[in-house]
Amino acid sequence: MKNLRKTVGLVLCILLAASMLVACSSGGSSSATSAGGSAEAVAEEETGATDTAYKIGVAFYDLNNPTWAEMGEHLVQYAKDEYGAEATLVGADSNAAKQVTQLENFVESGVDAIILGAVEVNSVEEITKKAMEQGIVVFAYGFHITNYDAELMVQNYDTGYECGKQAAEWIQANYDGVCEVGLINLPDSQDLIERENGIKDAMEELAPDSPIVATGKADTTAKGLAAVETMLQAHPDMKVVVAVGDGGAVGASTAFKAAGADPTKVATFGVDATQEALQGIKDGDPIKMSISLGGAPVQAEMMVDTTMKVLNGEDFTKDAVMPIIPVTQETVEEYAASIGWTLN
Repeated sequence: MKNLRKTVGLVLCILLAASMLVACSSGGSSSATSAGGSAEAVAEEETGATDTAYKIGVAFYDLNNPTWAEMGEHLVQYAKDEYGAEATLVGADSNAAKQVTQLENFVESGVDAIILGAVEVNSVEEITKKAMEQGIVVFAYGFHITNYDAELMVQNYDTGYECGKQAAEWIQANYDGVCEVGLINLPDSQDLIERENGIKDAMEELAPDSPIVATGKADTTAKGLAAVETMLQAHPDMKVVVAVGDGGAVGASTAFKAAGADPTKVATFGVDATQEALQGIKDGDPIKMSISLGGAPVQAEMMVDTTMKVLNGEDFTKDAVMPIIPVTQETVEEYAASIGWTLN
């Protein structure tokens, strides 16, 4: 198999070139203080920054979600190591009003740039407009917003379809296309509803005799575990769970294990290729596959690199999309190594 590091890099380059819409802008310099929870500890460690270092406010959807947490931690460290920039990371706990307050604080503190994974796109319209009017660079991640300088987007429907396709193929191979299926969704997000629709369409087309018998909401391993434990009480013959994110998929995998299921006879499928999910895939747990969107470290570095290009008045890609890469037991170790992760 060809080295996945080269594959991921090549795919990202192709996608960037295909979506190229070049724009340039100049960034100013100002100062900001560290704020909120773990961000304070991060800022205390950033001793390498200078008085003229760029200040970046990073406002993510929910740091309880392993994908956002992994990405945020890498982003903060990469910004410091690569550019001497001071990045302050905050999570909104899936609360749109809380996120708006966090963004207002970033604007008032005089950051040079904001990297935003929006909880609710309409709620951030006014504050992002205000930020851009004050010369603050706005980078949107994952969810398209009205006011932004650059963005890195997920093809949510296509991602969901590929996840559902992987599940359907496993069902066809292991149960002749007939078994009960559970779904873990996040219906509060329109973008993830699109991902859910992709999953459903793939299942209906490719495993039409395998109905979705139960649906639960989860974005963390703990919530996914609880949701699938409840599903199994009502549907003890359920063999497959498909999730819009790896929090739900890993939680479902844990639930199957706790129920004493044979890991070769049950399966869960997710999106994001978190380190926890990849470890489970390698170990032969019920989780069989996760869709990588390029990998949290790679995405974090792309966000920082593009933000710095905007700030420095360099050419940059305004609208970029993430790749869709299924990671299975056959490819998991090579994929993990390609993004710098070592699995046990």
